Amino acid sequence: MRSRKLVPNVNVSNLTFKYRNTQALDRVNFTAYAGDFFAIIGPNGSGKSTLCKVLQGILSSPKNADALIAGKPAGTISACRLLAYCGDNDHMPRFLTGEEFIHNSARLHSHREHRIRVSKKEIEGTFAQLGMEGRHNEIMETYSHGMLKKTQLAASLLIKPPVIIVDETLNGVDIEAQYKIEVELHRFCQEGGTVLMCSHDFAMQSRNANKFLLLDRGRVVVTAPVVELAKEGLSIEDLVRQYIGIPESRINA
Repeated sequence: MRSRKLVPNVNVSNLTFKYRNTQALDRVNFTAYAGDFFAIIGPNGSGKSTLCKVLQGILSSPKNADALIAGKPAGTISACRLLAYCGDNDHMPRFLTGEEFIHNSARLHSHREHRIRVSKKEIEGTFAQLGMEGRHNEIMETYSHGMLKKTQLAASLLIKPPVIIVDETLNGVDIEAQYKIEVELHRFCQEGGTVLMCSHDFAMQSRNANKFLLLDRGRVVVTAPVVELAKEGLSIEDLVRQYIGIPESRINA
């Protein structure tokens, strides 16, 4: 079991990023520790996707900023091995079977001192748990939209890197599997992992997160423990609704 000490698995400091003349991120700062289930929320265009891309190393962070994954600079080989990203299905190699995809992911996250091995029994059990019993040996081209998303999550949960980014991944997943995945993500955090979850499903965010980060136009509006919202009688959905100015009557209409 991983240490329960406060270990910064994600550390972002003074992160600014521009697409030509568009300010996507503006001096973003936050830290996610081992055990944190971090909700990243905000309207479209707030900078959530750009932040995820910087953490993955798809976009390079500026020289005067820090974006670290378990102490390793984002985008380096070491950092990429320490992070699993679950997002858009378009990037998945659908010519592989689900089992092959998981073994390939394990190899990519391994290094000489630590070879990650996932047994056939573990894969079979996880697929069965997520309502895909017996489908691990089938080509992913035959998988539905929801099955592809569940396969990404299965791989991440079996490989267990320090950080898992869940980017709208539970959209389209059947409700029974969704609840089971939430349980497994919580277990992952209890063992010292960190989950960063981007989603517009605020009920799910409120149900799972212990901390949240609200972005708008690339800036951090507020970041705090969810318990601080609860003290004010608010949920994450309440916070977002108040921030964007949607009256209660429209929500309940």
